[in-house]
Amino acid sequence: MTEVNIWKKFFCTLFGAMFFLCATTIFFNVFVDAYGIYFLPHKVGLNYFPCKSKNTERLCKPLHFAEKNPSVIFLGNSKADFSLDGEFFAELTGREKNSVYNLAVQNCQIYESRKFLEYALKLNPDLQKVILALDFEMFMEGIDFIPGFDTARLETRHITRKDFFETALSFDALKANIFSLQQNFIHGYDYKFFTPEGKFTEKNLEGIFRFEDSFMKNSRNVMMMSRYNAVLPEKKFDELREIKKICAEKNIELQAVILPVHVSHLRSYLFDRGTFENWLRQTVEIIPVTSFLDCPEISDINPDLPLDENIYFWDSAHVKKIVGDKVLSQLAGREKNFGRTITPENVDEHLQKIWGNVKNFAEKNPAAMKKLNYVGTLSEEPPYIGNFAETNLPVEIKNAGVGNFPDGKILRAEGIIELDAERILSAYLLVTDSAGKKFYTMTNRMTIQPEVMAAETFFDADKQMHYNFLGETFFDLPPGEYDLKILFLTKTGELFTTPTLKKVFSQ
Repeated sequence: MTEVNIWKKFFCTLFGAMFFLCATTIFFNVFVDAYGIYFLPHKVGLNYFPCKSKNTERLCKPLHFAEKNPSVIFLGNSKADFSLDGEFFAELTGREKNSVYNLAVQNCQIYESRKFLEYALKLNPDLQKVILALDFEMFMEGIDFIPGFDTARLETRHITRKDFFETALSFDALKANIFSLQQNFIHGYDYKFFTPEGKFTEKNLEGIFRFEDSFMKNSRNVMMMSRYNAVLPEKKFDELREIKKICAEKNIELQAVILPVHVSHLRSYLFDRGTFENWLRQTVEIIPVTSFLDCPEISDINPDLPLDENIYFWDSAHVKKIVGDKVLSQLAGREKNFGRTITPENVDEHLQKIWGNVKNFAEKNPAAMKKLNYVGTLSEEPPYIGNFAETNLPVEIKNAGVGNFPDGKILRAEGIIELDAERILSAYLLVTDSAGKKFYTMTNRMTIQPEVMAAETFFDADKQMHYNFLGETFFDLPPGEYDLKILFLTKTGELFTTPTLKKVFSQ
């Protein structure tokens, strides 16, 4: 055998082995389908539960939508994603079962809603109705869309080449599918993250929220992690105008709605009361909105009920299906005395009722408010022993300042810091007045967790080194100007602070 034939045989064997390996990997990844995007048969205990689809809605939902081409869609963020049931609305309005689809996604921005609407029209030019669930956070400055959103997916009804390689032929996909296969085999999951109509399933939501001890703990965490900023970019309202224009030109019925939240969540809006009020006023100048923010029969429910006894809320920001069904019934003309259409003529009256409900709740529920105020008080006594050094860790401030609540003032600091959170034992607010006097939070009143947006990235979210910090505390500081810092205590006993983050003012 000549040397040429030997090398030819070697390369043929090599390429054959590589082809076989790639083909086997693709078959395994597509069959197990950890991302829930390949429409093959699924068997309980094997590949029924797509373990990775929870954080890849922006990949899954366009493909699932393309399989159905419904005539009615829901748009919005997690509030709509968790509560609005397309199958129920189809039955309510006498439509076919698969004619309604929930295209809402977690952390959705108004820009994304507009792009999803255009995508739906591209696939189904005969789209008849859009229910747009609007939310304050969809209009905030600094976020146009969440990582994981790819407009290329909205140019085709099929999976993109990039997504195919990442979900079928990458090492990360192989790891994800091995993990998914293990989880299916061990737990025998008999449900998926989404219903065929795009809504998060009830079992999935129970799994998301069951780790909390009570509604109150959920309520406080959601309130503390809200990402409110003091600017409402005009381009966000331009997106809403564009949605209205598209629907008018295509003769599509558009219903805008603001879903209910618990009074304790409305209370968190008081920190940016002026911004929230401006948002609502500007919104109703563009389009009438059916608002459910003034529904005390729901929003005043005891927030200290265990999760399985709270029939209306998963946490302070997210209502359960029973409330979503009442909202859809009202929009279909079947439910009376629930919700109200808000226009420029009655928006101020509506806002006064919202704040009145918050004040009444605080007065009637002192025990609940005490739990909400768990974040504590400031003290002149430091909560540590030893000196600390100032560092130059990169810090991005999202929000800092003093807010007035019905039950006191609150000092708040929120942002992103680049650090190794595994080193941190605790973190505190550190406030210094103009004379150099220092005030501290006495216990661990800071939350530190992986940056929220990173959880939406396609792979390797656990490798991100950017972490949210947020601290807030009720206090009784005299009027004046204060410097605000964050103090960190490491597990090895080191103490350090950020540089001064922002000057805050107490009136």
